[in-house]
Amino acid sequence: MKRNTTILLFGMLLYLLLPACDQIVSDDLAKDADYLKYGTSFGMCIGYCTHEIQVTSNKIDFKKNGHNMEGLLPEVSLSAEIDQNYWLALVENIDFDAFKQLDSIIGCPDCADGGAEWIEIKHGGEVYKVIFEYMNEPDAVRSFIGYLRTYTDAFKIEENEEVNFGDRTLIDQAGIIRNSLCPNDCNEFVIGIINGTDTSYFYDEYLPEDLNLDYTEIEFNGVLKYDSTSIHQQNGNDEAVEVFKARNIRTFNVRSNLD
Repeated sequence: MKRNTTILLFGMLLYLLLPACDQIVSDDLAKDADYLKYGTSFGMCIGYCTHEIQVTSNKIDFKKNGHNMEGLLPEVSLSAEIDQNYWLALVENIDFDAFKQLDSIIGCPDCADGGAEWIEIKHGGEVYKVIFEYMNEPDAVRSFIGYLRTYTDAFKIEENEEVNFGDRTLIDQAGIIRNSLCPNDCNEFVIGIINGTDTSYFYDEYLPEDLNLDYTEIEFNGVLKYDSTSIHQQNGNDEAVEVFKARNIRTFNVRSNLD
């Protein structure tokens, strides 16, 4: 009788433990996450003011929606296959436990037309979504939101352009800030990227002002644009002379040796 009681107790214990085992979710997002979604929106806006991407281990899907004075605009959908390194760069920077602890709404997203951002992760059969004020992300997502912003920007193209995601997207790219020294207290700072013995220069109109120091070393995520900006230097008469055109770039998550 004692043996049967022991077996019964063991069986009940095993039965109680099994559901708990089923609920264990691996923290390895690289292997187990179904997707990550990210989007931006502006309520008081005319045009394509809502953008969204869905990232998986080998693909990014993008769509944008909006309206004009006459009604809804047709949805635009684009896709790009990606090397898994883009997926790994993203998910390996995510603290999933910290993300799950965030409130579903943080601050006042899109209040006074300030815009909103949101992130959604599907992992282990569960979906977690957080909405927050545009460009005012919580600390728990700061380590990886720069990748999501970069990936989204790669799809912001004109109708006659191609995405070319892999050729235009730079991840954890090293660079150096240079000052063109144009005249009359004008400073046109460019980003130099070294490739062997050559250096190519790019221009980002949104580069933070605190990085506008000659020879500042940086690391960043970025998207190469299709257009360019004239860069000037001064001649002997203290006049601005165009010396070259720098391809435009949009950088995100810039880190420098000044940090």
